[in-house]
Amino acid sequence: MRDIHGLMQLAFGLAHEVSEASLDLERAPGLCGRGVHARLIADSGVSALAHVASASADLSEGGFNGRLRATSSLRGAREELKQLRDRVHTVATANYISETAASELTSRIDELATLIMALSVEVRGGRSAA
Repeated sequence: MRDIHGLMQLAFGLAHEVSEASLDLERAPGLCGRGVHARLIADSGVSALAHVASASADLSEGGFNGRLRATSSLRGAREELKQLRDRVHTVATANYISETAASELTSRIDELATLIMALSVEVRGGRSAA
């Protein structure tokens, strides 16, 4: 169980970084005039953090139901990260943000998504996460 809690701490820290980077990107000069894109990016980053925090709280409860809820929260985090990655790609393709900014955030998103997949497998007891 300690490994799961260690992974969860890593995931929470990285989710916080992704969330902060998303909020910073929302205020980027190229996105300031693109309200919908900027808000969706910020919302996805914050939502991913909220899902990871929820998974952490659920996992702390322990037991089967806690693991079940944590798995669901982690699935939600993965979905938000996928949407965030797609949105970052969209605004980078439209040249609203620099390729460097997009690349840095995408790298963090991919790292967090990989960590969440590993965490999902551990929470489910070594079985593949859906």
